Amino acid sequence: MADKRSRVPSSVDLVFDDDDLMSTILLFVPAKLLVSIIKLVSKRWQSLVSDKQFRLMHALHHRRRHNPPTSFIIRANPRCFFYFCPGLEIFRPFEFRFPYSKILQSCHGLLLLETRKTLYGAKNYSVYNPTTAESRDILIMGSISGLCLAFDPAVSPFYKVISIKQRDKKHSLSLYWIEIYDSQTRSWTCLKKPFTSIHDANFFNGIFWNNGIYWIRRDMNGKSYYLDLETGIVGTPKRVVTHKRCNTGSRKNYVMESDGNLHYVSLYSRAMDKMMSLKVSVLLNDLAWFEKHKVMNLSPLFTKFQEAQVAVLCIARLGGDTEEDSAVLFLMWDKIVFYRFCDGYFKDIFHHLPTKEFYKHGRLHYQHNHAYPFIETLVPI
Repeated sequence: MADKRSRVPSSVDLVFDDDDLMSTILLFVPAKLLVSIIKLVSKRWQSLVSDKQFRLMHALHHRRRHNPPTSFIIRANPRCFFYFCPGLEIFRPFEFRFPYSKILQSCHGLLLLETRKTLYGAKNYSVYNPTTAESRDILIMGSISGLCLAFDPAVSPFYKVISIKQRDKKHSLSLYWIEIYDSQTRSWTCLKKPFTSIHDANFFNGIFWNNGIYWIRRDMNGKSYYLDLETGIVGTPKRVVTHKRCNTGSRKNYVMESDGNLHYVSLYSRAMDKMMSLKVSVLLNDLAWFEKHKVMNLSPLFTKFQEAQVAVLCIARLGGDTEEDSAVLFLMWDKIVFYRFCDGYFKDIFHHLPTKEFYKHGRLHYQHNHAYPFIETLVPI
């Protein structure tokens, strides 16, 4: 007679049968990989990964204990986007749910979107997770002068949406009121004190940094502001010293957040003699700007790639975690070029970009070409 004794479970079986142990193991798997594999595994694993509490723990775990690689959504033109991962050298088309979508802000893995169903349709606003493709509509009552997103998964899995509304006009100035939406309570709160600015000011270009929202003027002719989210106080940072305006050549200014710093980037180029220089300043905690990087001679890039149309995509640490890994990514015609500040090393990290989409109107409009960095996260919306 055959031996009918039951099989003794192996250690692997014990691990796979223990939900708590499996959840602990899955905490160490990158978000993008989890999203890709949960469709291929058992329903039990899908249930574990889809659990809201697990997703919150995963987001906090990876933000606090790891330095996850940064990916980007690049806007080639108002209706064309691409996903770009420098570490894996992936570059592919990216589509939103609505055909008319505009990225207002990227904040540590979440995007703030303005969407329309048709070209001239009503504006709607939402918070979107590009990793999970989940979104939540944000109901806005009345007209607004600005909308911003505040989210730091290292501190909290919940986000805030800041709405700026213009109310009273006095002479050449207006009073602006601030309302804050909290995703934890799903409710709006109006700050008690308004602040004063010029008529019809634009507060849609805010950047979240150091528990505050910063509206930095790129042309430096107007006034910049910041909102301290802890105190509700609105203040003014100091001006940044950048390239002087010249009769020849072009100057392009960018404001971006990366690696925990708020950067002001000034790129000056002159095609006639293939001259290009770059200045990168960071905002310090005392709201003063400090010039961190200064490259006065980027002509080797002109010589190598023979391209006069240049745009700055981002400032990032690629390939490491130290200050020596700080680099800038340039868009140069059909290439993305990496330039490292510490030693001047540069290389083409991606080529054969779809130039038809990037140069739809015949030339590179740097304000229409922007990279929105985000960290892959499972945080629920």
